[in-house]
Amino acid sequence: SQTKYKFELSMAVRKGLPELVPILNKALSTMNEHERAAIVNSWTAIQISYGVDTKTILLWGVPLAIGAILILLIVVFWARYIQKQKQIIQQSEAQIPREKEALEAVMDTVDYGILFMDPDLKARIMNRAYREMWDIDDEIAAAEPSVEDLIRYNQGKGFYDVTDEDFDEFVLSRVEAILNGTVTPIEVRQPNGRIVLYQCLALPDGRRMLTYLDITEQKNTEQAFRDGEMKIRRIFSTASEGIWMVDVEMHTTEVNDAMCKILGRPSEDIIGRSIFDFVDEANKQIFAEHAERRNRGESGSYEIGLSQPNGNQIPCLFNVTPIINEEGVRIGSFAMVTDITVRKLAETKLLQTNLDLATLNQCSEMILHSVSEFELFQQICKIIVERNNKSLVFVAIANHDEAKSFEFVSSAGFEEGYLRPGAISWDQDDRKGNGPVGQAFRSGKPFLVRDTMTDPAFEPWREPARERGFASAIALPLKIGDESFGVIAIYSPEIDGFDDDSIRILERLTNDTAHGVAALRADGARKEAEKKLKDTFNILSSSINYASRIQRSILPHNDSFSSIFEDFFVIWEPRDIVGGDIYWNRVWGDGILVILGDCTGHGVPGAFMTLIATGALDRAQEEVPPGEVGMLLQRMHQLMQLTLGQHLD
Repeated sequence: SQTKYKFELSMAVRKGLPELVPILNKALSTMNEHERAAIVNSWTAIQISYGVDTKTILLWGVPLAIGAILILLIVVFWARYIQKQKQIIQQSEAQIPREKEALEAVMDTVDYGILFMDPDLKARIMNRAYREMWDIDDEIAAAEPSVEDLIRYNQGKGFYDVTDEDFDEFVLSRVEAILNGTVTPIEVRQPNGRIVLYQCLALPDGRRMLTYLDITEQKNTEQAFRDGEMKIRRIFSTASEGIWMVDVEMHTTEVNDAMCKILGRPSEDIIGRSIFDFVDEANKQIFAEHAERRNRGESGSYEIGLSQPNGNQIPCLFNVTPIINEEGVRIGSFAMVTDITVRKLAETKLLQTNLDLATLNQCSEMILHSVSEFELFQQICKIIVERNNKSLVFVAIANHDEAKSFEFVSSAGFEEGYLRPGAISWDQDDRKGNGPVGQAFRSGKPFLVRDTMTDPAFEPWREPARERGFASAIALPLKIGDESFGVIAIYSPEIDGFDDDSIRILERLTNDTAHGVAALRADGARKEAEKKLKDTFNILSSSINYASRIQRSILPHNDSFSSIFEDFFVIWEPRDIVGGDIYWNRVWGDGILVILGDCTGHGVPGAFMTLIATGALDRAQEEVPPGEVGMLLQRMHQLMQLTLGQHLD
């Protein structure tokens, strides 16, 4: 019969193979309690029988043999696996120094400082840029110092704006910040002037990576850019000339205060709007033509009238250049805008003064050579209308009758039934005697009506004047001695068509005419007439002197030369007070054009020609491509012929 014995199971391995213990334990740990009990019972069961029992041998021997073989196979396999893992580990350990050297070599090529620290904040790797930035020598770097040691190492080198008393607290705060983890980029401005962008990055394994980027040059560049931009902005805002910037679609992107003043609008009413919103229909065509030139990348200058909200039109000179980006694409245009109202007024004033002077000169000739009052009056009326662009001129001689009427003895211009008998008188009790003619006659002084549509004194003649386009008028008394004998009345198609200089010259003309009449009435007073003519000559000289100042005002100012040439001089001395010699300069394309000219004639005719020549040059420069001097002179010649009416010859 069988008898069961209970044994305490023990296992042993060879002394040289301790690694088999965890392997066997791992294999046994995967079995459940039932399987473990079965193996124990199988291995420890003892069957006692008497005699030889084949069944018993097979029952216990075969499983034991198979188990021993399996254990042996497992042991062999696991031993080989362990050996292979050891080889891998040994190879990895041998590769680590080489990889570290390669990593350090790569990091040394980076131009910003990098510091790797282990979880204990010991420096493991610091690249060349870091060592140079913080003045760390190789011996210190090789010792793998702590972050605290590194900070204290640089104490007193001007890297930290911290006093000695506060340095310990500073070190603790820096170390604590690194221990706490990632530090977002911050700019550190050092006392030595250097600016460093510092950042701490916490790695998953507890290590820290600190980066230090020297941004001093970048910050200096940014500051220089801001300073330059500030200067440009200051120039932009304080420039006396208007600055107007637009995009490729001709919408306003920027204007300065001077430009706002020219347009008579605040900047918020200008930005974003098209340039065509600020001109009338006639000037839109000018803008459109020059916009096409900008699209072709061309610069240019031109004159145009800009409209203000109140209806005023401001004549302006535009100097425009396209704005090209780095890719060579036009992104807009830049214009320097000059309000040339003063210049235009000066030109108009000079023209009018020259016309008045020419009229005075011609009338003086007529006074000397006329043989009758009618001839004198008729020629004077004709000259004033033709030379001064006036609508109507008439001479009225007072009748000393009961009605205190006037007789219209001469006229020129658009009369068309306006001068009806009895239309005016010099009776102060009659409203027809309180108009410009009647009051000038009685007072012996010029009477000016600046606007025929609003002046109360002109009310009786308002509708006839409206129908004929008479916008302003002046009446000048004809006097012998202190007594008036008639009036010269002049009507203009323009409101306020008589300025102070014109009135002064016309007054002199009227006085000279009156003296001429007196001379004609009494041959014996010829000498007195000659004296008056001498006075007229003095007035002419004074007027010519004034004309000279006006003429000089349209010649280039010294500022236009000093802005172009480092050194220059100008000598302009006309033979007469006014002359026919001109000098002229403009920026033309990529160069400077300077012209010296000798116009036909001297004195007043020559001065008049300089005005025509200057205007022709300005217009020719706008029409002719830069650099084509021959074409410029030819076009100037054509324009002067056109102005003088010689183009039909």
